[in-house]
Amino acid sequence: MQSKAKDVTAYIEEAPAKRQEALNRLCDLCHEILLDFEETMDYGGPTYKRNGEAEVGFASQKHLIGLYILRTDVMAAHRGQQQRRHPLFQAGVY
Repeated sequence: MQSKAKDVTAYIEEAPAKRQEALNRLCDLCHEILLDFEETMDYGGPTYKRNGEAEVGFASQKHLIGLYILRTDVMAAHRGQQQRRHPLFQAGVY
């Protein structure tokens, strides 16, 4: 879902009601784990930046919630791992 929300709270509030709990949990996990990161709204969704560079993001898409790990070294280390499916989440390294 491409959003014009000004902040992550507004983004989650405009998402479908059945996804808001999962999106809030993702947001909470980002706050717990990504301690030195700045939370922004870039690329139409929540984005977490370190030193001005986006490293993590998530988005409510049409059929799933996507979690995006944007560091190429992290993606390379996990490429080829089996995808995991959940009714609201899809994970994989592409």
